[in-house]
Amino acid sequence: MRLFTLFTLISALSSQAAFGWGFVGHRAVGEIAQRHLTPKAKQAVLRILDGESLAHASTWADEVRSDAAYKHQDTWHYVDYPLGATYDPAKASPKGDVIASLIRIRLELLDPGTSRPTKATNIRLMTHFIGDMHQPLHVGNGSDQGGNLCSVTYMDELTNLHSLWDDKIIDSMRLSYTELVNFIDTATKAEFTAATAGNFDEWAAESASVREGIYPISVGNTAKMELPTERTYCRKNTKDPLPDSKIIPKLSYAYRCENWPLIEKRIRLAGYRLAGQLNEIFAK
Repeated sequence: MRLFTLFTLISALSSQAAFGWGFVGHRAVGEIAQRHLTPKAKQAVLRILDGESLAHASTWADEVRSDAAYKHQDTWHYVDYPLGATYDPAKASPKGDVIASLIRIRLELLDPGTSRPTKATNIRLMTHFIGDMHQPLHVGNGSDQGGNLCSVTYMDELTNLHSLWDDKIIDSMRLSYTELVNFIDTATKAEFTAATAGNFDEWAAESASVREGIYPISVGNTAKMELPTERTYCRKNTKDPLPDSKIIPKLSYAYRCENWPLIEKRIRLAGYRLAGQLNEIFAK
């Protein structure tokens, strides 16, 4: 009972703008990008960040969220892509989302009139938000706060699907971010070039296209897929009680094994695409 009470409190305080990939995943994205910067881009980034690495810079956007001065950035970490929908800037949140934020950040970094401190902040934000965009649950279906309202257990620990994908699966692999990078940064030059094609909207759509497949099927359902409204382990809002423990999916090694290749791919792509953006921005 104490565990469920604690989890209820945590869930009530959580939002879709949770910490995408956790620190290990975000630092891996930054480290991969750092390794694929052109000499010009690497020099420019190190100068603007005063020697700070992209791995170090990658977590800043989450670290400052406890400061009320940065509260306005909360919605910048994610975007909603309901099933069958496409991104429409006219219907985007007036508070901003991850796609609109990245478009604005890129333009400001390209602007020679942007001050160095603002460019430093924007590099930190771009590093983080490109990572967030590649975590499938940061491109939410609009019904469960990016999986925050979906109760699961992982290795017998009660959690929610968003937290599971942010860090719990990665942490259970017991890898440092440099070990993770050494394992997954395997692209040839041609593969790197192919990976960096596209735009922010298309990359978010990729996450949306794989998102529904990572939701476990509700206990007792023999279907291969479910609509978001059919998932019995997902609440409709934070005030709803937790589902009965008997219907909460119990996930373990099999779930990790099934989804680990996707996690590797999304982190790897995020790193390559971040490098591609910075290489273009600082080409001159």
